[in-house]
Amino acid sequence: MYAQGLEKLTPAFRQQILGGETKVDKALVQQLGQLEKTVDPVADVAALEQVLAHTATQPTKTLTKQTSGEVRNSQLRQKLKELVSQLNLKNADLTHLCDDIIDCAQKLKRTGQAH
Repeated sequence: MYAQGLEKLTPAFRQQILGGETKVDKALVQQLGQLEKTVDPVADVAALEQVLAHTATQPTKTLTKQTSGEVRNSQLRQKLKELVSQLNLKNADLTHLCDDIIDCAQKLKRTGQAH
């Protein structure tokens, strides 16, 4: 599933992931690989999350291997990682960013699967 997900990424984004330049949760790429319908090549993390969020709201046979809770947990973990990575940005609005990190972490904690 991971390899199939990689095939649905743009070549540049795929290289960023495989080269370690961009960190993406393996489960998200696997979820993309499970999608039966053809999607436009995904160019970045935000587009990946958008594609998966869109398909998660529609009933499909492709996400039956993971529960909706696992999908949500994976999305929350990825969002939290992205938010934390923004802490070192020069022009980051730390107050807003910290609020977003806390909110995301609390949602993740409520899932009971915060690893």
